[in-house]
Amino acid sequence: MEHTESKPIERRGIRIFFGTVLPAMLSLSVGFGMFFHFLYPSLAAVAAQLEIGHIKPVYSPGEKIVIPAELVNTTERTLTYLVDSNIRSAVNKASLEQKRYVLPGGARQKFNFNYDIPSDSEKGDFSLSVLVRAEKQSGVSTSLAGAQRYFEVAVSKPAEPEALKQASKEPAEQLLGIIRSASISGTADYGAVPAIELVIQNKSRRSGEFTIIAEIKNPAGAKEQISRNLIIAANKEKKVRFPYHITDDKPEGGYSVRVYFIAERSQAPSASKTVYFNVVDRPPAVKYKSLVLSGGGEFGLDFNADVSDDRAVREVYFIYKPAGSPEPRYFAMDLTSGNRHSGIWTFHIDEHPRSKKIAFSLLAIDSKGQELKTLDQAIELPLK
Repeated sequence: MEHTESKPIERRGIRIFFGTVLPAMLSLSVGFGMFFHFLYPSLAAVAAQLEIGHIKPVYSPGEKIVIPAELVNTTERTLTYLVDSNIRSAVNKASLEQKRYVLPGGARQKFNFNYDIPSDSEKGDFSLSVLVRAEKQSGVSTSLAGAQRYFEVAVSKPAEPEALKQASKEPAEQLLGIIRSASISGTADYGAVPAIELVIQNKSRRSGEFTIIAEIKNPAGAKEQISRNLIIAANKEKKVRFPYHITDDKPEGGYSVRVYFIAERSQAPSASKTVYFNVVDRPPAVKYKSLVLSGGGEFGLDFNADVSDDRAVREVYFIYKPAGSPEPRYFAMDLTSGNRHSGIWTFHIDEHPRSKKIAFSLLAIDSKGQELKTLDQAIELPLK
């Protein structure tokens, strides 16, 4: 009896397995397959490493600069990279270039940055800035790696006398140095250019070349490197200043800056110092500017406000209580001059107020959603 009752149960279990469980498992398999085929590549992390070769401390007008570099795909999958670079002169002229490379996982790509210094070039500090991004299905990624290198363009020095050339061939004393101090402003807004400031001392009895390096790590863990090669005289100090631009693509939060130097490239890096600073997105600023009575035969009032933000203003509202309204109402203001970083926003009233005074407040909202509302204020209307 028990044996005959078990067969219907077994058949029912088989029907449930093939009718319900197996289709569900197949659906899950197909779903996971579609996820990894279509969605995972766009969600997976993208990364890169950028290495830039040696740059002389000083170049001469008319000289050709060839700066070697290498890009490394530090992931296990093929990625398309965009390498944006610009060489900026002492008077802020920029030479822009973009390179595009498709690299399999773990692959390396060597290339050069080339720049011909004009023979009539201005003298002073030049900088090479490099930004590496990746192309994804969802668009171009934010910065994955970056670097800045500083050098000087100056008049060529006279050739050394033969006696000095012979002396320079003799074994030289090892260069020794120390980082006397390192600092940066503790807090920086978007659009600001805080400076990493160092004092390097050559503690040797001869002059030599020092490569000073600042490695910046952002809150997301991405690293950016700024460096400069300098000749420091024997037993002398030299101040080094690295400007760091806080652009809109940089994440908000805490940054660390590790600074060190290499005294003549064959030697090991020095002991390092680390300083810290924060990038903050501040709320917008808004204030009443003026009230203008529109000209012509029709009545109209233009309320103008000065509005600014360290990144971008998203929207501005004029708040007041019209006649007959039980509650204050919010009216969108229009950007009439300037831009969303700093501009004039205007609200136009067509109806004739019943009072010679109007009480109102202003509300500004930035691109992050931060709000700033002014206190209520009352002003006399310039009525005819």
